[in-house]
Amino acid sequence: MRNYWLKIALGSLVIFAVGMAIASMVNKGRNAVHDLAVGTGPITVPLLGAVPFVLDGERLGSVSQLTMYRSAPKIPSSFRVVVSLPDSVPSERLGRCIILVDPERSSSGRHFDINAKTAFRCLASADTAGKELEPFGTLAIRSRPDSFPFLLPRQVIQDIQTEDSTETDSVPADLGDSIAASVHRAMDSAKASAR
Repeated sequence: MRNYWLKIALGSLVIFAVGMAIASMVNKGRNAVHDLAVGTGPITVPLLGAVPFVLDGERLGSVSQLTMYRSAPKIPSSFRVVVSLPDSVPSERLGRCIILVDPERSSSGRHFDINAKTAFRCLASADTAGKELEPFGTLAIRSRPDSFPFLLPRQVIQDIQTEDSTETDSVPADLGDSIAASVHRAMDSAKASAR
């Protein structure tokens, strides 16, 4: 009879411990999402090669990771785009360029996305004269030490840095739906680029 009660006590203790571990993980996840939404730390999105890297209309490789650095919760200060290139594409191909990103804007004209329609262009210094371009990130080549700055038009940078500041700064009441919508948009973009 004593073994019977001991088994019940140990089973209850195991169930309690598992429940507390699950509750702790849920709380940590909720806190991490909250910190991501209202923090100023970088946000890294692994793209797993689903988005092609196209330079001057020619696909050279794929975008494997995108990191957004922020100066405030909703204000990006720069981007780091990591691309995977085959060995047949030398780093010098990008090194002799001034890289310009022509961002494909959403139909509402409010969001900057690196997606399958994003155009990277290789410019010479004569091509940049008078165009009001500013550095806004780095293009890094995966598994190589090389990285190159990329430029955006000044007006696009101003739009990116002010588009969300007009919205409320509070965390939405239903943050889970907001995150689910963002993940859904990212998956749609990956599916579109895979076609």
